Amino acid sequence: MGLGTGDGGEFNYKSTRRFSVYIKPDLSEGKLLFNNDTSYAGSSEAVVTFIANSTWQIKIEKGKFEVNGYSFDIDGIGNLMFDINSDAIGLLQPYFRVLVNNFALPLGIWCNEDNYRPFCYFINPNKKVQDLPDITLWVNNANISIPWKVYASPVNESSFYLNFRGLERHSSGH
Repeated sequence: MGLGTGDGGEFNYKSTRRFSVYIKPDLSEGKLLFNNDTSYAGSSEAVVTFIANSTWQIKIEKGKFEVNGYSFDIDGIGNLMFDINSDAIGLLQPYFRVLVNNFALPLGIWCNEDNYRPFCYFINPNKKVQDLPDITLWVNNANISIPWKVYASPVNESSFYLNFRGLERHSSGH
């Protein structure tokens, strides 16, 4: 199913060119809604609202990532696009490395050098995957909290795959 609105795609929508994503608080399931039905959320206000182009991309004019007291800017680096079929959050390669390094080192985590879902573990055996902090993505003055259950796939109590990937213009595969 194409969700864009260009090239006649706007006729896929009955009344409004709007969709919502609802995810249960325990992250066990979600819904893609082709209307403004906020009854799932239990609130009449959306957590975050973006205005996108015809391919559902949002231009990042001002943005940053925050994790564990550290932040780095992603101002003007391109577009944000939500891919509900992806198993990893993509970042341009230099930003991916900054995120991995500044996420792992202060938390006492070692991650391998993979550019796709690096394997990580706590150096301190008393730390658990559940101790991971939220990562906050700021885009054009809106913030999205990304809990560990989204960005980390546990292998055991103290190791996990970091669900991020580095993006390059000329890469293939994952």
